[in-house]
Amino acid sequence: MKRNLAQWLNRVGIGLLLSAFLTHVSADQANAQGAGNPEILDAIQKLQTAVNNLQTTVNGIVSGGVAAKPREYYLTKGTFQGNQILSPPAATPACAPGFHFASLWEIFDTSNLKYATSLGLTQDDSGSGPPTILGWVRTGFSKETSAMAGQANCNAWTSNASSANGTIAELGPGWTLVASGFPFSLSLSVLGPETL
Repeated sequence: MKRNLAQWLNRVGIGLLLSAFLTHVSADQANAQGAGNPEILDAIQKLQTAVNNLQTTVNGIVSGGVAAKPREYYLTKGTFQGNQILSPPAATPACAPGFHFASLWEIFDTSNLKYATSLGLTQDDSGSGPPTILGWVRTGFSKETSAMAGQANCNAWTSNASSANGTIAELGPGWTLVASGFPFSLSLSVLGPETL
């Protein structure tokens, strides 16, 4: 979001510079044609007003900031076998519209994300956060059925055979304070074709 805002502000800045240049050129042309040409003077005044309005908008964005809506994530309430995650039965899609089956690396740092409690599974003490329940997670690895957590992906989520393993993750329910200061641990486990 910050990069998009920076790119937008950069484009606005370039537009402002271009507008200022055109205003200067138009003013020089107006002086060359005579200071009394009302059409050119009117066009210059309108352009200057537009530039001033744009500058006011940019100043408001820069000083007040833009309220960024955090990306959301959730753990499905339904259960799905490994081959149903990407192509579930039409009546029971695994992901709500606008959501997709996430890679661990998309949700690894949940501090910049919001848990969608209205869509996702919750527990009695979830509050506004996720439950400590295991769920399938994409690995970013090639097709794999081995028993290696972080690589296994039910043959790229196309198989529910007993030999096709997949990777699951959860926020660890065993709370301990570790040297790095994180009050939770991420637990990766391997799960066979059983549904979660």
